[in-house]
Amino acid sequence: MAQPIVATWRRARDARRLANVLRSHILRQYGTGQRFMSEQDLASAYAVSRNLARDALALLQAEGVISRQQGMGTFVASSKQLNGGHGPVRGFSLREGAYHEVLALGPIPATTPVAEILEVSIDESVVLLERRTVVAAEPVAIWTSYLPSGIAGDLGPEDQRLCGDYYDVLDELLVDEGGVLGVEQNVDATVARGDAAQLLGVPEGSALIRIERRVYSGAKRVVDYGFGVLRADRIAIGTWQTRGPAVVPAFA
Repeated sequence: MAQPIVATWRRARDARRLANVLRSHILRQYGTGQRFMSEQDLASAYAVSRNLARDALALLQAEGVISRQQGMGTFVASSKQLNGGHGPVRGFSLREGAYHEVLALGPIPATTPVAEILEVSIDESVVLLERRTVVAAEPVAIWTSYLPSGIAGDLGPEDQRLCGDYYDVLDELLVDEGGVLGVEQNVDATVARGDAAQLLGVPEGSALIRIERRVYSGAKRVVDYGFGVLRADRIAIGTWQTRGPAVVPAFA
């Protein structure tokens, strides 16, 4: 009796491992709507059985990564936007047909946590900037930023600069402080609730990636504090790490 159970477990394990590899391959090499490999091509390319290839594709189909159409083939249903990595600080990578739209921009009273992080008085106003990222006509992320009122300059809701790389905008606003020095980010998981679900066009309870962000200027102060919530079915976060000495600045 044990052998069939072990064989089933091994097949499920191998299918999961293959699905992980295929998911990464799709993320980096395929766009939404592109034809993906057939079971036979997959089995040949990865030297696995057709049964195992079928199981791995079934896992990806259940996740919504691919769709399989009888007599037509396998297609990528949702190609994620890969964000992050290593190198110079850049904003959310924008593909062709992608853009940011401003949801809110204006002064608000500073709450105690925001005032402490931005090092402003509790009775001062800060600037709230909220943007939504749209890729292929589909909302994928909401970014909420709090900035000291002194650096927001002449930014307005119709400012076309806010449709592009946010860090380019900050570099212009912070020219007297040496631009953006670096970004501290903490990533965790959450779910869509309330207006976040509505703004992202997803059902309540859908998986989201949340990023807490602090942007430091060349003067080594926090000039932007905020959060991003990103659709986990459309966004992937890439990172690069080293085993060498930590290079986190002492002031962060």
